Amino acid sequence: VKAPAPQGPSTALRASADGRVRLLLHLTGAGALGKQIIDSMMDNFNRQGNLPPGFVDKFKERAEAVELIELLVPIYMRHLDRATLESTIAFFASAAGRNFSAAQPGIVRESTVAGQQWGMELAQRAMRALEEDAKGIG
Repeated sequence: VKAPAPQGPSTALRASADGRVRLLLHLTGAGALGKQIIDSMMDNFNRQGNLPPGFVDKFKERAEAVELIELLVPIYMRHLDRATLESTIAFFASAAGRNFSAAQPGIVRESTVAGQQWGMELAQRAMRALEEDAKGIG
């Protein structure tokens, strides 16, 4: 027996909201960011030596940013009301919003590197603190 479909907005309203979310994702460059995420995953996979031969190539063949967009649409729909969605679309359709979207890939790339460096430094500090605790210094 199939469970009944969850009750929610009408199909027409949902389709409209779905389309507005897709427009927002397009305006924010979510597809390009999805590709950047996939590329980053590929770099991580290439650094791992324990993957079977051909895995990275098969993964890349099957990875599509469109799939990520499909996962994001219902999440955005759950968290953004119509007024917020429309205001956000208006911003990203403006010159300032387009400039912000264009800058995002560089921001994400640099932020990722900064976060990785910070994590490595934090790990080193934690290890030193642990060693000092073991010696009774700290």
